[in-house]
Amino acid sequence: MSKRSNPLQLMREAQNEILAFVRSLDPEVENFTDVDRVVRDHPEWDAAIADAYRKSGYLDLWGHELSAHPYRYDLALMEEVAEPRLLADMRAYCVGTIREYYSGGVRFSVNLAHYEASQQESPREAVGLLIDLYQTLVRDHDRRVETARQWLAKHFPEDVDQHLERIVPHTPLWFSIVDRVEPRLGAIARMSISSEQSVEVCSSCGDPANDYRIANAAEAMPGVPSLRLCDDCVVIRTVFGEILEAMD
Repeated sequence: MSKRSNPLQLMREAQNEILAFVRSLDPEVENFTDVDRVVRDHPEWDAAIADAYRKSGYLDLWGHELSAHPYRYDLALMEEVAEPRLLADMRAYCVGTIREYYSGGVRFSVNLAHYEASQQESPREAVGLLIDLYQTLVRDHDRRVETARQWLAKHFPEDVDQHLERIVPHTPLWFSIVDRVEPRLGAIARMSISSEQSVEVCSSCGDPANDYRIANAAEAMPGVPSLRLCDDCVVIRTVFGEILEAMD
């Protein structure tokens, strides 16, 4: 693969390299949806396709952003970089980031859920590599948006109040995300809402509830932007490792 530094160019080259290899096995392949089909339907090609993913560099492209802008992922580094003359630019970057706190990374969580479901049905080496990739992308997105939020909370807390993307549980937008990343949660929430004839109920059991964000969602429930929970369900989820913060 070319050594050019343009991330988009590197991505296109890696994708084309993978597509070209899989087309050598199945000439009908046109896109990565077709690649997924080939991986699923032809286990005899799985190891070779996994090797093509590795050799293309596709699995390592996420590291370019981290190397180019390490301060975006580390609050201490961001404090060092944000000297007075750059303060306005840093503030603008952080505001733009928290405006897409959830929606900016939902594609990573959706792909992760897709490949995890595929792996449960038909385990493949290539799919395992993609699960590892999207787990990394989900975690990195979480680190990036949290770093921006924490920096603003320290220096410009009014920006957090005004611009942080908040997705209220049980709204159409909430369901549109949850149905793609954690469909069982969406189904349970709908049952609770239907049973109690109200959206103002716990996402899990239907009892009176308050709204929470999952501070460690990248590990606990990737892509889930918020939950509406009763006190008992908060305790249960906390015992199982979820870090819940009350939403304003």
